[in-house]
Amino acid sequence: MEPHADASSAAMIMKSRNGSAPLRSVAENAPANECGYGVAHIHPVVQGVPEQVPGRRGVMVVREVVVGGVRLAYEVHGERGDAVLLLGDSGMPGIAWEIAHVPALLRAGLMPVTVDCCGTGASESPPGPYTIPLLAQDIAALIEHLDLGPVHAVGLTQGGFIAEQLAVARPDLLRSMTLIASAGPTTAYHRIRLRAWQDLLEAGHRLPDELFIADRLVHGLPMSLLQDSDEDIEKWITTFSLRTYQESVGLQEQHAACRAWLLDSERGAHWPSIRTRCLLIAFQHDLLFPPSAARCCAARIRGAELVGMPGAGSADGFLDTADKISAIIARFIQRPHGTPGGW
Repeated sequence: MEPHADASSAAMIMKSRNGSAPLRSVAENAPANECGYGVAHIHPVVQGVPEQVPGRRGVMVVREVVVGGVRLAYEVHGERGDAVLLLGDSGMPGIAWEIAHVPALLRAGLMPVTVDCCGTGASESPPGPYTIPLLAQDIAALIEHLDLGPVHAVGLTQGGFIAEQLAVARPDLLRSMTLIASAGPTTAYHRIRLRAWQDLLEAGHRLPDELFIADRLVHGLPMSLLQDSDEDIEKWITTFSLRTYQESVGLQEQHAACRAWLLDSERGAHWPSIRTRCLLIAFQHDLLFPPSAARCCAARIRGAELVGMPGAGSADGFLDTADKISAIIARFIQRPHGTPGGW
């Protein structure tokens, strides 16, 4: 799920590829970039000096970062509490978490950190190929630059893949990880869908956005909503239409990275070696990452906990149950390690 939101308050941290001094920018009434989100206006920065920039909620903390010469956008919300790094799905800008999740986590006394992964939102979209390990390296460098580690990572679908990769490659940077609609073995339906999309895209034909939108409706929403709630579905069609699909290099590369990750038959081999505290959240009507897949993953990660969200798919569940999801995440994070979850 990649809910669209206005990127007017997203902070962008930039460094040119030729190694020149980094630039800081803030997107304000910016034109749309190739992903359909705001492109920032650039302001010079004194290297190494944090800057406070006015945002919708008053003040947001902006710091410069260098990640392999690629500019990234991020925002630190609040000034105290454990850092919670929110990693979105493919094409999902960090600001999408601000609709409901960031306020709820702030109320819980936590410090959310949102980020646009490489190829998303206000961040740069360099040529591919992208891989999940490479995207995880970017995030590891960001965590180290912010000096907030170890953090609590919360990942939605692609963001969950990145968090999982961090738990394998850089467990020193994580206190815990929460995987939302992302965990478990790839189902037979999901595999044939991934291969079909791969064949379509590799054929080189221009596919209509309506095809992408219809696919997202089917795998992101409950069947009862699709069958009986045309008014709601029209709203979701409008939401999914607020972005372009094939025109975005970054989005195409992220999708390719996710396909490779999900079609890797050995992907689950590392689950027993993970020692990071792990919470899995699965939606009842999620066709791609169903509760059965999450249960399989939870059984192979030592001490992993699983929470099911009844009556929801991954798209509507991410927004409609946002307060409940955030409360579950906060409780998991703040509960002493080793005590029963009581879910």
